[in-house]
Order: sequence, then structure tokens, then C-alpha cells
Amino acid sequence: WKFKSTEGLVETTFYFEILAVTGQIIYNYSQGFPISAWVELISVLVQDFVVVLIIWTYRETSVLQSGLYTLFLSFYVYIGLYHLPKYDLLWILPAYKTFSTLVVVLPQILRNFQNGHTGPLSLATQFMVVLLRCIRVHTALFDVKDFQLCVQYCV
Repeated sequence: WKFKSTEGLVETTFYFEILAVTGQIIYNYSQGFPISAWVELISVLVQDFVVVLIIWTYRETSVLQSGLYTLFLSFYVYIGLYHLPKYDLLWILPAYKTFSTLVVVLPQILRNFQNGHTGPLSLATQFMVVLLRCIRVHTALFDVKDFQLCVQYCV
């Protein structure tokens, strides 16, 4: 906040993360899984939205660009909720999250390499990510019994 800068953050990382987390929420909701198995995704989604809004504010992103992204996200949610279940294509949503996880981190890794460091909280952040994935694997195996989600969380 003090420096009013988002230098070091790759905004496309957060765009794809929002799409991936939204897809996971749609998948879990559509499958009828208990909310206790996926409620943390809502907080991750809110956090990502806040980061994107901060990026848009400090980088002075155009209204057109932010509006187009918001429109695209709305269309994505509409398709995920109303059309994928009709054609038994819900499996695409967790598969996209797996793909996104692998591809989205590359620009951030390159940015970190260009900056010469990963930031002071990188080790703590990575530890928390690994811990969260372990909890999600447990949830996928024992609470919702969804092998596809388990594989996704292991990747």
C-alpha cells in the first residue's frame, strides 16, 4: 500500500486463476458436493479479485480492458452453470484448473527471475500452498470421493 505499486505481479496469472477457481466452484456446486468441501475456494476467488482490482487501480488499466475481462468472466460462468452440465462436459472445469496451474505460473517465474528475487514471503507462501493442497487431496478422497479432483490437487 505504501508504495502504490504492483510491480512484480503478472496480471494474467490472476486472470487465469480467477477463471480456474470459478470453474472449480461451478464444478463442485454442479456435482452437489457439500459446501464444506470447497468453501475455501470462495475466499481464494475474493482474494484474487481484490488483487486484480489493485492491479487495475495502480496500473491505471483502461475501463474497456477491465470491462471486457468482466464480460468474458460472466460469459464463462454462464456457460459453466447452464450449458456444460447439459452435455456432460463438467469434467472440463477441473481439467482446465490442472492445465492452468501448470501454465499460469510460468510468467510469474520469469518475472521473479527478471527481478532477481521472489519476494520476502515466497517460502511462507509456498509452504501454505503445499499444506492447502494436502488438505484438498484429503477432502477429494474422503469427503467427496472424486478422483479427478484428487489428481488435480496432486499436480
